[in-house]
Amino acid sequence: MMGGLEIKILDFGLARITDPDAAVTTMVSEVGQIKGTLPYMSPEQVRGNPNEIDVRSDVYSLGVILYELLTDQLPYEVHRTSLPEAIRVICEEPPKPPGRVVSKTHSHAAVKALKIDRDVETIVLKALEKVPEHRYQSAVVLAEDVERYLIDQPILARPPSAMYQFRKLVAQHKVPFAFVVALFVLLLGFALTMAVQRGRIVRERDRAIAAERLAAEQRDMAERSRQEAEASVKRAQEAEQRAQAEAGRASAEADHARAAKAVAEQRTVEAIAATEETNR
Repeated sequence: MMGGLEIKILDFGLARITDPDAAVTTMVSEVGQIKGTLPYMSPEQVRGNPNEIDVRSDVYSLGVILYELLTDQLPYEVHRTSLPEAIRVICEEPPKPPGRVVSKTHSHAAVKALKIDRDVETIVLKALEKVPEHRYQSAVVLAEDVERYLIDQPILARPPSAMYQFRKLVAQHKVPFAFVVALFVLLLGFALTMAVQRGRIVRERDRAIAAERLAAEQRDMAERSRQEAEASVKRAQEAEQRAQAEAGRASAEADHARAAKAVAEQRTVEAIAATEETNR
């Protein structure tokens, strides 16, 4: 302990054994040139070729430590397998994303609610790449990317998509972005209000036009009905006039017939009287 801090010595898997003490050798794995703590060793280390080992192997070991800090587990549980199987797993199998490990292995609700940021997960998985060229090329570069994450700048480990860059830009300028969002929401609300009012005005106008059209149709129907009624009255009057005229003609003809009959009867009487006078 020093100043309230606890000092821990970490094995990155790069140390070479100089002490033949059996207690030490039992903590490492040795097959040919393989030396180190197996779960923290990079693929090139477990393959046993010293020419492939460089600072990028340190980056891999740092990735294992970060993975363990986040998940409380190692990327590969190789301590329960045979050495050949452990070497195969480290060299061939990809590690599970830390976020998936946390959500599946912790049953406590508060722990399960914790969500590992995707940038942190990406940084760790880049450090654990199988191929050294795909990892951070030094611990300094890894530290710089962690620093970028902490200040909400785009990290190098993630492809710079437009959405990702925008999200990081927003994180860096939260206050101006919040103002812009608030202004946008205000304008959107105003636009929606105007649209609703305009829709109401349009609907009222359409209803007024429809009512006027209906009234015009009703006026036309009333006018047609009035004209038809007037025509019917006129036809009735004409029929009555014709009937009266016919009745007048019939009455005149009857009077004429009666007069002719009376004349005929008078002439008959006169003829009879004349005949009787002659006979005397």
